[in-house]
Amino acid sequence: MENFKRVIRLIRALGTKKRFLALTNPQNFGRIRAFCDKLIREAEMAALPKEFVISKCVGVREFALIPILNEGEAAVDWRTMDRRSWDKHACRDEGDGLFIEVYQDEIPPEFRGKIRLLFPGWREISNPLFSISLVWNNEKQRWARESLFIDREWGGGECFLRKINKLP
Repeated sequence: MENFKRVIRLIRALGTKKRFLALTNPQNFGRIRAFCDKLIREAEMAALPKEFVISKCVGVREFALIPILNEGEAAVDWRTMDRRSWDKHACRDEGDGLFIEVYQDEIPPEFRGKIRLLFPGWREISNPLFSISLVWNNEKQRWARESLFIDREWGGGECFLRKINKLP
C-alpha cells in the first residue's frame, strides 16, 4: 500500500501525463537509473562530515573535504579538476597523500566506499599520466592507492582535501 501511495505522489509531482509516460518508458530506464544514481550519490555526499581531524601525529591537523564538482555538474575534465585543486588550495602532492595514508585510521568511517581522495600532483613514477588517489578497499579494510589515467572524466564521489589549520 505504501508503494502505491508513492506512485500516486510521483504522478502528482511530475505534473503531466507526458512526464509519467517518459519515466515509465523502458527505452529510458538506463538514463533514469543513471539519474537516480546521481541523486543517491549527491545525497550520500551531502550527508558526509565536511571536516575531520588527525590528532595522532605531532600537532593536530584538520582537513576539509572538498567535492571536485560544482552544483549541477556530472563530470569535469582533467584540466578543470587540476585547476580547481589549485583554486581550492587542496592537498595535491605525494607528501599529503602519504600522510593521509599513514593516519588513515582517523578518516571518518562514513567516507568508506563513498569517496575517492584525490591528490592531483601525486603521480606514478613510471608513468606520470597516472595520478594516485586513495580509495576504500573493502576486501583489505583499509584505504589503498589507486592509479587513474588523468585524461578522463572526473566526477561524483571524487574529492580533494584541504588543510584547515596552518600546521605543516
